[in-house]
Amino acid sequence: MENHAIACLDKEKKIHSLTNTYQGKPYNSPNDIVISKDGSIYFTDPPYGLKEQVLNQSVFQNVGGLYRYHKGEVKLLSTGMRYPNGICFSPGEQFFV
Repeated sequence: MENHAIACLDKEKKIHSLTNTYQGKPYNSPNDIVISKDGSIYFTDPPYGLKEQVLNQSVFQNVGGLYRYHKGEVKLLSTGMRYPNGICFSPGEQFFV
């Protein structure tokens, strides 16, 4: 979509943005996604889709974070990875890496 969003496609093939900002700023470049059994969407947000693939803190998020979207709410789970890339659950969804 090129709009810094997490989106879904409905049965009529229409695109709906689920989330495109966190604390009033657009995401950098949402990348990898996993969906848990409870429907939570976990995603990484590195700057790989931004110009020169570097954080632009004046416009976008100031970190390459790991987020959770659940029932309309977004939570920043981790800022400890410089440019996160890839995410998966362990069996039983006890851990994610």
